[in-house]
Amino acid sequence: MSNKKDNKKGDADRAEIIDNPTGRYKELKKINKEMGDIVDLQSNLVLRFKNIENNLINEVAHDRDITRKDTVQFVTQTLDEIIIENNCLQEMNANLREKLYFLIENISITVYDYCHRLRKSNYSVHATKYLTWIILLIESNIVLSGARYLRWRVKLYAELAACYEDYFSYKSAFKVITQAVERIDNLRKAEEQQSPVPEYLTAIFTENYRVLNILLLKHGFMVYF
Repeated sequence: MSNKKDNKKGDADRAEIIDNPTGRYKELKKINKEMGDIVDLQSNLVLRFKNIENNLINEVAHDRDITRKDTVQFVTQTLDEIIIENNCLQEMNANLREKLYFLIENISITVYDYCHRLRKSNYSVHATKYLTWIILLIESNIVLSGARYLRWRVKLYAELAACYEDYFSYKSAFKVITQAVERIDNLRKAEEQQSPVPEYLTAIFTENYRVLNILLLKHGFMVYF
């Protein structure tokens, strides 16, 4: 029965092409243009990010630990530039953002790296802005907000909480970890609704719950005791 329905649908599609070739041609041309625009956008964003990243690497080479104030200023200005250049990612529809997940992932690696160095050099106060931005961007991406990238997201949550802790904003640190646990709870429930959770995913959830629960105890103690 289903084969007959599929055949009828295929016949209808072919009839539409035959009966209205101009309309179908315009539709396909529009799709091709949209795909071309997406490819151009990808290429431009990737190229601009690579240029910014290379410039940052070269300028910080003399002070990799970011201990000098002029280096801190350059790093924060460059991270601001990365945000400005890629703010368009937040304005895109979800499908287009999904296609650019690899770019967002690469940006997050760079942001984490320099924010971690800022924290280690006692400049945590500058890092929270950039970590918050990249976490929100990751969470808005269908691919990066999935279980596959859970370990990486937990690492970002932990770094943001550590930055807040460094300048005694204990409530903010506790809130970051609390929200991280809530998001993982929602992800786990969604996975359980679709099908039995595979063993490797169960292991990922267990591992990251353990990390976050330790951080909850730590930051909760700072807030309530």
